[in-house]
Amino acid sequence: MGGTVSATSGATTYNLKDTGKLTVGTTYFYVVYANNSTTVAGKPAGTSGVSNEAYVKVVSTAGSAPTASPPVLNYIHPADIDALAGMARASGWSVLYALDYQFNMAIPSRLGDEAAYAYAALGTSLQGFEIGNEPDLYHDYFAGGGQYSFQDFINQWNTFYTAINLPAATKNALLTGPASCCHWSGAGNWPALFAQQEPGKFGLLTGHYYNNNPRANTSSAATEMTSLLQTDSALANNLDVLATAAATAGAGGSAIPFRVSEANSIPQGGISGVSDAYGSALWIVDFLFANVQHGSTGINLHGGGAYYSPIMDANGNATSVRPEFYGAYLFYDAVKGKHLLQTTNSSAIPSTLSTYAAIAGSGPTSIFLNNKDATRSMVIKIVLPAKATTATRRILTDSSAAGLLDTTMANISINGQNIPANSAWTPPTDASVPVLPDGSIGITVPPASVVVVTAN
Repeated sequence: MGGTVSATSGATTYNLKDTGKLTVGTTYFYVVYANNSTTVAGKPAGTSGVSNEAYVKVVSTAGSAPTASPPVLNYIHPADIDALAGMARASGWSVLYALDYQFNMAIPSRLGDEAAYAYAALGTSLQGFEIGNEPDLYHDYFAGGGQYSFQDFINQWNTFYTAINLPAATKNALLTGPASCCHWSGAGNWPALFAQQEPGKFGLLTGHYYNNNPRANTSSAATEMTSLLQTDSALANNLDVLATAAATAGAGGSAIPFRVSEANSIPQGGISGVSDAYGSALWIVDFLFANVQHGSTGINLHGGGAYYSPIMDANGNATSVRPEFYGAYLFYDAVKGKHLLQTTNSSAIPSTLSTYAAIAGSGPTSIFLNNKDATRSMVIKIVLPAKATTATRRILTDSSAAGLLDTTMANISINGQNIPANSAWTPPTDASVPVLPDGSIGITVPPASVVVVTAN
């Protein structure tokens, strides 16, 4: 017994009957292509590319032919890519475009077609392509489970590499990988293995990172938050793994940049009352500075309506700016275009206070004071750069008694003002801070707050 598939060309519909034995519960796909046996309109005979797949799943063999139903699949259409390109142009954001691995394995050319369309549509907004997502977990999905190795992945990755029909120099600069999540050491160090086997074929080394520390604690949100805000040694280790692998991943063993292409506070969508609480704004400040300190060129925060989403939306409209957005905005606005300076802390400063400084050429210096102590204010003396004669202060705070655990967005502010969800925002003027005759300033950092000093 078999099934029938229809294809339409112009006003003509062609039917194809599959006379093979189909199996209940199995999904089958079909494609068609045109083959010219004679010269047409002065052009030589040839074969077209394949069509999109027609998917059917056999659910019954009752009667003369099996009953089929289309499986639930998520398709990317040209209109979707066009909408993404429009958003990128309007926001000024760059796009790291993920190409689906699983549903293109049977027809790699489809992945190539999608890449070509996205390349043309996104233009200068395209930062690069990632092929697949967290492939070091593919053993859970392919080859019967537990059997999918790094070499299996790399073989398929090279098939996809060939299918992407872009000029070699352009393709190699735009491709990224391996986008692994969890294997960072020894014989299973996926970033290192990828860099060793595919040197020169990609322009950006990527990995994913989530802080797993809080997952070990389930007693209370306060305990979870304390764990989240502690120094994360695993992050430093993984960033160094990426840096080491990237140092020789380019053509001829040259260095290429690396990036944390998916990240957030706690895996699997975060934890209610922690990942969506005010303290996550302080966490993201430390996380971003750690990335800069170890050489990462940037991060992509995971969202999609999870607890840790920086922006919440509904029906295509932003509905809420969340704590991580506040921290990320504070970082970006003060640090963009600058490089880090070495800061020296007095031994009296507790570990719950993080300090950072950044400067751009002869411009102003930005100094961050991140106080993660939920109850204690800190009075800090800052010795400014010799050239500085004036200073201002910007502050991120939460007005609720819940402090780090507060989940009411209206209580979070920068200089006393909330960031609106769906309109432009200009922060209020920073407060002036007097510079003492010895070139220092005194700053009070309230509990659970971030103070940014700008020295000119």
